[in-house]
Amino acid sequence: LIRAIEICQALGSVPKPKTQNLKPSPYEFLQIGIKTEKENLHLKIKKRLDERFELGMINEVKRLHLDGVSWERLEGFGLEYRRIAEYLQGKIPLESGMSAKGGCASGAKEKLYFDIVHYAKRQMTWFQKDKRIIWLKEYEEIENAVSDFIK
Repeated sequence: LIRAIEICQALGSVPKPKTQNLKPSPYEFLQIGIKTEKENLHLKIKKRLDERFELGMINEVKRLHLDGVSWERLEGFGLEYRRIAEYLQGKIPLESGMSAKGGCASGAKEKLYFDIVHYAKRQMTWFQKDKRIIWLKEYEEIENAVSDFIK
C-alpha cells in the first residue's frame, strides 16, 4: 500500500492498468524460476550489500544530495537510498550499537540488509503465485526444460 501511494505521488495520478488494449501474444514463453536456498540467498544479499558500500554507495547518495536532490526524493529512489539518506541526515547510525539514549540502535547497514531480505521474500511470494513459472534448481534441469520447450 505504501509503495502504491509513493507511485501515485511520483506520477501525480493513479497509473492506468497496463492490461488495457493488450493483445494476446502470438508467442509461447517458457518462464523459469531458479530455486535458491534461503541461506544462500541471504549470503548473496549480504555480499552484494557489502560490495555496494565498498564501491561508494554513501558517497553516491551524498553527491546526489549536494547536486540538489532532496532527502525526500532520495528516500523515494528505493531501499538503499532511503537508508543511506537517513544515515547522512543523522537519523540513524551507520553501524548497529548503543544509541545516545543508552538503548540499542539498528544501523543503516543492518536495517538495509533486513529491508532487502524482506523485499526478496515478498518477491518470491509474488512469483510463486504465477503458475506459469517452472521452478528449477540445477543447471541440467534448466537446460533440459529449455531443450524440451524449443523442440
